Amino acid sequence: MNNNGSVEIWAKDYDRGGFDNCTHQDSIIFTFFDALPVDTMLYREHYFKEKGKRATKAEYEAGNAQIWKPLQKSSGMLFDCSDIPNGKSQQVSLNVTLTDRAGNQDYCTIHLILQDNSGICPDSDQIVAGISGRVTSNTIGKIGTDVNNSQKITAADLVAMRKVILGITNSFPNSQKSWRFLISDFSAAGNISPFPYNENMNLRI
Repeated sequence: MNNNGSVEIWAKDYDRGGFDNCTHQDSIIFTFFDALPVDTMLYREHYFKEKGKRATKAEYEAGNAQIWKPLQKSSGMLFDCSDIPNGKSQQVSLNVTLTDRAGNQDYCTIHLILQDNSGICPDSDQIVAGISGRVTSNTIGKIGTDVNNSQKITAADLVAMRKVILGITNSFPNSQKSWRFLISDFSAAGNISPFPYNENMNLRI
């Protein structure tokens, strides 16, 4: 995993001598999971999915599409922190597919270990632990319940917590961490709503 929390891998990098009796080695296409680039765009870089369907950059970044590199005759896939639930390492299995000129395909399965050596990816286990006791009616608890940092408590907060608990995502919206810090003399107006509140402190040295 790179310092930006993502890594691209290329299907051709895992070729260990694949060949075809009728297709020259330079004409074999390397992709993942039997997918194929758009037939009319084989000489242009583009995003694709399934059997020759055009895709978007957003789909690629979400892990739902591949990118085609014509010079390498290979596709690539993007992985990021969402693929490492524990924030440390995760094994993933991929099918590397070889396609000849006639459209015949064969594949091999590879096993990769994604690792966050830079400590960028959040640990969803720690986030789930931080959820314990968040939903409460007291003033401080209300701050903890606002997991999407919207300065109010709505059903969206419960949905966000549920997604983390179920492992659908490993972080809260709006870059909200699983902890909050308040100044020691914090008090809510009327002890009813803690919002807005100050989470910053300026120190003069």
